[in-house]
Amino acid sequence: MRRLSVAPALVLVACAQDVAPADKHEPRRHAPHSVVDMEVTWPSTPLDRQALAGLSTEAADQVARATVPALVVKRQGLLNATKVVVKPRFFALSARHDGIIVSLHATATAHRYRHVAPARGSARVRNHAAFVTANEAIWSAAWVENGVAYSLEMECAALPDPRCDDASSLMDLTTALAYVGGLGANR
Repeated sequence: MRRLSVAPALVLVACAQDVAPADKHEPRRHAPHSVVDMEVTWPSTPLDRQALAGLSTEAADQVARATVPALVVKRQGLLNATKVVVKPRFFALSARHDGIIVSLHATATAHRYRHVAPARGSARVRNHAAFVTANEAIWSAAWVENGVAYSLEMECAALPDPRCDDASSLMDLTTALAYVGGLGANR
């Protein structure tokens, strides 16, 4: 005899239910927002050629195609392990070394909501206001620099690990960020 499980059916029913407006006859209203291409300004500082040379050929080729100023963590083990993804108005990297996983995302596209005032973080990253947070021992710093929104994350591969007990290791990584290029870079 075939047994049917009720759990998957409940999940489907729960997912299919839509949260109705207060008045069922009133249409839903979405928060008005706009998608904005931020104006990117390219740093006048020279490229960190030593950090660029520490990347694999594949990663360095991707950096050269970046449409935003490309930053990397200038730590030897991380540089060697860095993987880079470039899309229009977006740059990302990831690296795993010595028990930590690091990722950096950068975008020059913003979603602006008219009814939400801009917020400024109370931390400082690269001399810019930043938000520093943790979620399940993954530390994150987010800031805007040169018209680009950056987010750097650090995760420990195994816990407990004192590097993920507080923000100090993440903040050390922010000071090790090096500018290595992109399409608008001064060569």
